[in-house]
Amino acid sequence: MLSRLLILSVFLGPIALAESPTEPSVQCAAAVTSDRVEMGLDTAQAAWVELDVDGFKASTDALLGSLPCVKEELIPPLIARIHRFVGLRRFVEGDQAGAEAAFAASRLIEPRYHFPTSLVPAGNPVIDLFEGVNVGRAEHTVIPGPVEGSIRLDGRLTVERVPDWPLLFQRFDADGDVVETAYVPAGTALPSYEQRLGAGPDAEALPPWLGPAIGGAFVVAGVGLYTVGYRTRNQYLEKKQDGSFSSLDEADDLRARANALGSAGVAATALGAVGIGISIKFGGK
Repeated sequence: MLSRLLILSVFLGPIALAESPTEPSVQCAAAVTSDRVEMGLDTAQAAWVELDVDGFKASTDALLGSLPCVKEELIPPLIARIHRFVGLRRFVEGDQAGAEAAFAASRLIEPRYHFPTSLVPAGNPVIDLFEGVNVGRAEHTVIPGPVEGSIRLDGRLTVERVPDWPLLFQRFDADGDVVETAYVPAGTALPSYEQRLGAGPDAEALPPWLGPAIGGAFVVAGVGLYTVGYRTRNQYLEKKQDGSFSSLDEADDLRARANALGSAGVAATALGAVGIGISIKFGGK
């Protein structure tokens, strides 16, 4: 008896090369949520289980077509599931290389995942294809970071991609809002964006509040040190006035401690203030 995958291959094979899953240009009437993406995957899975060839093809097309309208962050497990269904679609179309690439992308995210037998029967050739890719030997390339905001590839902050595998691209603005989502097929360039030049690859621009926060911490620490130094100096002056020092060494020691604390406090406060000023002026550039 032919397995589910082979049955689908028989029916889809003749149209595979003409109609592989794509990401058409769409006009978004409304933003697509991650719940909607999950529902699209559920619809594709139901069609797959029911051997509904037309339904499976239509649902995977609709799924990929909806991704450019996603305006919220997609988590890696959900993206791995998208890759798996793209892989299944490629497999039944007879595109073994495309299936292998999509399966590899999913396994890079979830290396311990195994298809349940209710979805892919044991002994099915797709299992060998899915598990046969050595994801550890993938060749990565480095991409430049954006001028503003950050980029997530397959749900992760990274500057590396595997060009031979598909990926889910999301770009975020400086406020952390999603401004672009795209399913990028294997061997395809990433969507264009304004790239950071001269700063080297950057997985994520430092949050704008980090510089002022560190500078503020230095200021607080500096004020604290200066306060302790000031009190120590007062203690030194009081002891000097009433002659209560037990020795000259004690007097020298207390005076030196007061001076060191005061100087450290002034230096830390100045350093923090300068850091805050630089972060405010250049932090977003």
